[in-house]
Amino acid sequence: LDHILFVSPSEYGILVDECGGLDILEDMQEIDSERVYEKVVTLIEKYFGDEGDDENVAPNITETGDAFKFQKPTNVFTGGNFSLTN
Repeated sequence: LDHILFVSPSEYGILVDECGGLDILEDMQEIDSERVYEKVVTLIEKYFGDEGDDENVAPNITETGDAFKFQKPTNVFTGGNFSLTN
């Protein structure tokens, strides 16, 4: 499987996922073999790792429950003498 996915990770990765292969790989992590577990984890991380939740994509939630923190602008132009002439 590693060799097949290596040839075209996006194309074959989609096919493996659509056929339930990713679910099978995840189930294989329960097998009582350290070697199988390590190989399966390597395959998942290498070819399917970007599909999980990325903590850098979701906004950070503040203690008040706000997802975004807005601040007052500090460098606001407050006046001036402008005239329009031709």
